[in-house]
Formats: sequence, structure tokens, C-alpha cells
Amino acid sequence: MDGLKRSTQISDGAKRLPIGALAREAIRWAQEALRSEHSGVIGQRKNETTDEAATGDDAILAYCLYVPEY
Repeated sequence: MDGLKRSTQISDGAKRLPIGALAREAIRWAQEALRSEHSGVIGQRKNETTDEAATGDDAILAYCLYVPEY
């Protein structure tokens, strides 16, 4: 989302979407949710992955597959 916040618009068929504004709104929502103790949203640390050497889409998948030990 951080890279998208500088984008202007993207075409979605007949309409144009303000990608940068939507990305900034999503970032603000995520930050507020992570600050709140009762939001139901939890963060994930950089080392909480199944493969620390993975890059790109593989890194995203490795973070998604991580299951914490509680």
C-alpha cells in the first residue's frame, strides 16, 4: 500500500478510481486498528514467516502461511 499511495488513478472499465487516496485511507485504517486493543486485528513481525529468504510473491505467501505458537 505504501507504494500505491503516490498513485493517482487507475481505470476500472468506465470509471477511474483514486488509488492513492484509497491506499492512504487503508493505511490509516490499518494503523488505527493495530493501535486499538479491541479491533480484532493483530500485527505480524518481519521474522514471523515460514521462509525468511523468500522474495516477492513467495515472501507474501511465506508470511501468510506462518502460524504462531500460542
